[in-house]
Amino acid sequence: MVVALNKRLVICLLLISAFSNSIHSQATKEKIDLLFLEADMTANRASVSKIDSAYAMSKSINYKYGVLKSQVFKAAWYLNFNNDVKSCLRIIKKIEPEVLDSEDFEVISFLKVTKAISYLRLSFKEDANKEFNLALLYADKIQNSARRHNRKGIIYIYIGSDYLSLKPDKSKEKSYQLALENLRKGYKEMSFLKNGNHSEKIAFANSCRALGDYYTRTKQFDSAQFYINKSLKIVTALDDKAEISLFLIIRGYLHLKMENYKEAIKDFEASNDLIKTTKAREDLLEENYDNLAFAYEKLGDSENQSKYLKKYKKISDSLSIENVKDVNQAVVNISDDIKSKHKKEKSTLETGIIITIVLIIVLILIVLVFSKRYKSEKRSKEELKILLDEKMKMLNSLSAKFSPEDEKELANVVSLAISKDASYLFKFNELFPKFSENLLKVSPSLKSSDLAICSYMKLNFDTKEIARYGGDSVRSVESKKYRLRKKFNLTSTDDINIFMAKF
Repeated sequence: MVVALNKRLVICLLLISAFSNSIHSQATKEKIDLLFLEADMTANRASVSKIDSAYAMSKSINYKYGVLKSQVFKAAWYLNFNNDVKSCLRIIKKIEPEVLDSEDFEVISFLKVTKAISYLRLSFKEDANKEFNLALLYADKIQNSARRHNRKGIIYIYIGSDYLSLKPDKSKEKSYQLALENLRKGYKEMSFLKNGNHSEKIAFANSCRALGDYYTRTKQFDSAQFYINKSLKIVTALDDKAEISLFLIIRGYLHLKMENYKEAIKDFEASNDLIKTTKAREDLLEENYDNLAFAYEKLGDSENQSKYLKKYKKISDSLSIENVKDVNQAVVNISDDIKSKHKKEKSTLETGIIITIVLIIVLILIVLVFSKRYKSEKRSKEELKILLDEKMKMLNSLSAKFSPEDEKELANVVSLAISKDASYLFKFNELFPKFSENLLKVSPSLKSSDLAICSYMKLNFDTKEIARYGGDSVRSVESKKYRLRKKFNLTSTDDINIFMAKF
């Protein structure tokens, strides 16, 4: 009788313990979900502590969903706030098979988007597009309508923004058309969220901002003002200072394009104040200082121009240069990722995966055998010949005629520049051994980045060509050329390319 009572007591205690653990586990999961929401809403460098807390709590209760989601968030944090592509892809490579097995379509789609953006940063366009397309497929399967619209809207905006910014001149009209189509799709998806919670309203504001940026770039200023002011009204009503600081930059850039320099200055300075107050998106200060220097230059205020140029230089000099090994490692990661595709992807995308594997293997072989000169190999011989012929004609018109041997070497140097080959500067200095030395005699404060731009101008490359082949923005190149003019005491009427041709 006593034994039977003891057994019943033990069973009761076990049931009570299990019920208690269940309640505790559910409460912890709610805390974890709240941490994810806070990390998403704050979206700054401090959000990593919330992500780490969510990971630790998930591990403690064996909450697999929380563990995976926290790691995807961590990968996105490395990418967005440290620009650390290598760490981002390392995490994705480790967790992607488990994330795909989880069948949580929202997390899978988030991972695919993060992976696609990483590939964009490395200029692997085709791989990025494939990941974006997969992200859309998974986003369509998300049951929660608000999250589905949010995720699809984000993807369309990224695709549209890529078409808007990084296409060659000859296809600009087509790329702008594709940009607008995708940005409108993103806006349509986000429109379902405009009356939602804080995070959803921010998402809708971002779709307005993206359209505003498109209309700014295409000089449709009335439409640009409409969408940018609409987005600012949303974030101002939410009193989200971190977001307001970002949207003020977008409006400031619009004022620059419209040549409303005083209004641009107000927006950039207000943005700076909010960034310093919130400690969020401090990486944007560099661009703000550069834009402020440009605006004050246009207003003829040399004192403030100099002030912001110094601030810009201080931040610019403190930024670390990305290591080439990151790109090489990323190539290996892509290959490994393709080989470990999930079995469900294989059933629907088998042909695409096989083709991708072949392309990646070919890419790796080219990198190893030709020392990173695969980009020049991809350019058609006919197009390269046209570019070279045009450039050689211009160079011969600026200088004394080159000997046949020197002309051949010069054509090779120009070809390396156009194909963005890593050996370009080395070959340039071999062909013009006294160029850098003579420039430094005139201006000893020149940095290696200054000498690189000077080398492009020596070859008579214009601003857009320098931006395209040097991997920089047109706006940044314009600013650097302006500072070089100052260092060489050139007036606005002096042709800096002709000046470089003399050295």
